[in-house]
Amino acid sequence: MTIKSGVAGFLIAVLTVTTCLMYTTSQQPVSAACAALPTDRGTVTQSASLTAGTYTIWSRIRTATPANNAYYMNIDNAGSNLLCGATMGGTTLTANTWTWVKYATPVVVSSNSAGAFTVTMAGKDDNVEVDRIIMTGDSSCVPDNTAVAIGGVNYYGENCASSDTIAPTVTVTAPANAASVSGATTNITGTTTDTSSITSIAAYLDGSTTAAATDATPTTGAYVIPLSLNGLSVGSHTLVVKATDSVGNVGSSSQVTFTIPDSTAPTVSVVASSSITQTSATVTWTTNEAADSQVEYGTTTAYGSTSTLATTKVTTHSVNVSGLTAGTLYHYRVKSKDAASNLTMSPDATLTTLAPAADTTAPTVSITAPIANAILNGPVTLTATASDAVGVTGVQFQLNGVNLNAEVTSSPFSTSWNTTTTANGIYNLTAIARDAAGNTKPSTSVSVTVTNSTFRAEDINMSGRVDIADFSILSANFNRTTAQLTNPRADIDSSGKVDIADFARLANKFNQ
Repeated sequence: MTIKSGVAGFLIAVLTVTTCLMYTTSQQPVSAACAALPTDRGTVTQSASLTAGTYTIWSRIRTATPANNAYYMNIDNAGSNLLCGATMGGTTLTANTWTWVKYATPVVVSSNSAGAFTVTMAGKDDNVEVDRIIMTGDSSCVPDNTAVAIGGVNYYGENCASSDTIAPTVTVTAPANAASVSGATTNITGTTTDTSSITSIAAYLDGSTTAAATDATPTTGAYVIPLSLNGLSVGSHTLVVKATDSVGNVGSSSQVTFTIPDSTAPTVSVVASSSITQTSATVTWTTNEAADSQVEYGTTTAYGSTSTLATTKVTTHSVNVSGLTAGTLYHYRVKSKDAASNLTMSPDATLTTLAPAADTTAPTVSITAPIANAILNGPVTLTATASDAVGVTGVQFQLNGVNLNAEVTSSPFSTSWNTTTTANGIYNLTAIARDAAGNTKPSTSVSVTVTNSTFRAEDINMSGRVDIADFSILSANFNRTTAQLTNPRADIDSSGKVDIADFARLANKFNQ
């Protein structure tokens, strides 16, 4: 509080009442309020809460004229007084120099009168300035002129203002509340404020009364506390920072919660394969913590196939891999990811599926052309269809039990037969199918008649000329099968039926 009243006034800045360290009952307050002080040079009034004890009063005074060095003081309340009309100062001073002046008589406060008092100060001499009054219970303390900044204001005589009961204030800026903290160490940072000096700043974890870490150079303002995270369990932890000042007051920050994340991948062990068949296998392994399950597999270390992810977190894993090829070497590795998404993969391993069972089943085969009882002449094409559970590797056509041309080893299965190299007559055609295991099976034989002559096939009536008579025979047998023909030569192309193709051939040779 600062008041200055004109040239003839005086300045009162701060009144400080400190803890009483001495107590006597030799003096008692008077049961009446003091008379009013003169007001011509200004007055200042402040309140003071006084406990029982004996107080020494110090005033910090400055004056331009050394002989002008005093002001008046009352300390009273409605029912009693401790000091009335006292002349404070009164000592020759050095001009324009702030000087601490002690009031000669200590003030005694009994236990009966302790409580709230009004301190009134009034000007006595011109141009007297007072910027602080200290009422201290330590009679041996002499205030100094060292400036102590508190809340942006310089205070003097703090060495005698020993009634500091205010705990330091402490804030934590890092880690932020609910933050995730990782690494070997982290810095706890924040600020402290206090009216006294700070002697200790320490961090406490999870409600412990033992400090986990301390600031090596504690002071007011910013602090840094390196905290080792080694040994802290994964999960949530609480943090409180406490600061202790020079008189033993302890202030605590608000509690901060932080989390140590799980950054360690599961450990995979005992990887094995079992229940191996021709087309499937079971892969098993264990992890040191609950994790999901998946297997990568393939015929090379590039794998290429992946089992369906089993999302249930377990420590004993089992995955069935299916759709494999019999008698094949497979590479595989297992993958497990824990609840924090830390992923681990095993080294490469191999398994070989069982060899396929012996193939004892013969393929099936049938001749599709020519049809049974067909009358053939000239070059013709023989065709067959064949199938097998594993695969057909070849079809051998036979004429009356003798191989006709080489074995046909790929579909479509067909071969040619020039009937002009064969005598006219009835022949049996068969096709024998073979699979990779060597199983063979013949088709049902197809009986055909070879009727090659000097007459062209289009000369149906063998008159020596393709004419209208041949056209009439062809028309009479149109759309009939071989068994229905009135003249077997009407099926010119031996397709098994008289159709437009036969008319086309006849028209091409007509009148020749």
